Amino acid sequence: MNDRSRLIKLAGHLQAEIRAAKAGDSQGQFPILDLIGNLRDEAGADAGLAAFVALCSAAWERVVRIVESGKPFTADEIAWLHDFLAQAQAMAGPADSSTAAATPAPVAPKEVEIPPDAATFVEEPPLVLNTAADADLLREFITESREHLDNIEQGILVLENSPTDAEKLNTIFRAFHTFKGGAGFLNLLPINRLAHVLESLLDLARQGTLTIDSPVIELILRGRDVLKQFVDEIDGQLSGARPAQPIAIPTALLKAEVQEAIETAVASGQPKAENPTNTTGEPATPDQQAAAPVAESPQLKVETSPKATAEPAASKLQPVASPTMVKVDTAKLDGLLDLVGEMVIAQSLVSQGGVDLATANPLAARNLAQLGRITKELQRVSMALRMVPIRGVFQKMSRVVRDIAAKQQKKVNFATSGEDTELDRTVVIRCCT
Repeated sequence: MNDRSRLIKLAGHLQAEIRAAKAGDSQGQFPILDLIGNLRDEAGADAGLAAFVALCSAAWERVVRIVESGKPFTADEIAWLHDFLAQAQAMAGPADSSTAAATPAPVAPKEVEIPPDAATFVEEPPLVLNTAADADLLREFITESREHLDNIEQGILVLENSPTDAEKLNTIFRAFHTFKGGAGFLNLLPINRLAHVLESLLDLARQGTLTIDSPVIELILRGRDVLKQFVDEIDGQLSGARPAQPIAIPTALLKAEVQEAIETAVASGQPKAENPTNTTGEPATPDQQAAAPVAESPQLKVETSPKATAEPAASKLQPVASPTMVKVDTAKLDGLLDLVGEMVIAQSLVSQGGVDLATANPLAARNLAQLGRITKELQRVSMALRMVPIRGVFQKMSRVVRDIAAKQQKKVNFATSGEDTELDRTVVIRCCT
């Protein structure tokens, strides 16, 4: 397939999405954004299409603003999209007689072609970190990214068993969206672009255009693992455990496979009425959730203790205020623990030296006793700050069991109990690594 034919095919997919877009509806925003970006990137290597690239670049920026606004399409935006499509089709028209008969139109799934060598995606330039200027921002990005990666992994394992779980699907989508935004802010382009194409894949699932089956699960898990490689490398360079050098992790093949899944889903034209979520991310009706078929595949079923499974059901009956979380540098916690330890020693010395004073003065005795109680309580609370649930250890094992089950073509029932037990964070980290 030549480059001009590829542009025509992409323009056909874009035409189908734009024609399906409606004012007052946000469906199709991410596929349109992704397709315009692909048109821009595909035409970038052709010097004769500079005007076309500029047109797509400007359109991509405008659609980005539409998506980030969180609002549905307006009538003016729909009209602008149709005008843009007409200009794009005219500019990407046939360059010679071999493509003169080609007309942009939706393509059947069997015509979707993604070469196995990922020719449509070139490898990203190596990622060069500016650790001197962005160290603090990168550390915060790493902390948040690890949380998102855990949410993605655990959400996918749940989604594999319950493909119509709209809440988990939205959680995973939001994790990739936030991941993409943070990477874009720090100019971590390989991470940003990989997260973007995975986010687009999940947006099709939210619309009901894509069925969550075993191949899609594998793609998302592989994408999550590649993103984790980037995060681990950045973390290692910031901590000094790894040499400061450009980070080159291959992503072209993975992005090509994800794009193939996106194009196949768009071209197949699966009914969007089967969408398990609505445009606000709320769960759809049971009839909608039951509409999409689920492919048989080796599955991992994770069970928790009765106490853990009963709590979500109770939360639906009455709203429960979420605890406020504050992220604190572990060095500050260690400093606080050291000071509390010294305070305990000082309080013990004061109590021993004040025995005679307490005997002569009952008020002093009560004050020393109160000081002792407060000191012990402060010590208990400060020690609890380092305590974290051991849940992370179980989460790591669930992915291992799932991968082994898939490789061996077996069904595994992986049950966990007591995962809320708390240990010192140092112990939990050592168990997880």
